[in-house]
Amino acid sequence: SLSLSGSANYRQVVTITANVSVASRVTFRARNVIIPGCKNKLTSGTSPNIIATCTWRPSVRGNIPITATSTPISAGTSGATANPVTVVVGGRSGPR
Repeated sequence: SLSLSGSANYRQVVTITANVSVASRVTFRARNVIIPGCKNKLTSGTSPNIIATCTWRPSVRGNIPITATSTPISAGTSGATANPVTVVVGGRSGPR
């Protein structure tokens, strides 16, 4: 599953968190393009609280579909892709 820490505003940092069931490497995508610095992020924590985080600065406004794909570290476990979450990126919340 995916969640965001607050609202997403144009060119302001927001943290995306992916919750997974096993230790994995997670790649985050916005509009099906890998978010810079968010490829193969290693998870932390123990079951059932295994998470990976990504710091994202939206570079466009509007509806942006976000996905995350996990690749388990241990053999014999299959990866998964989270259901897309559509984030509405608004204008800046304050002056420059």
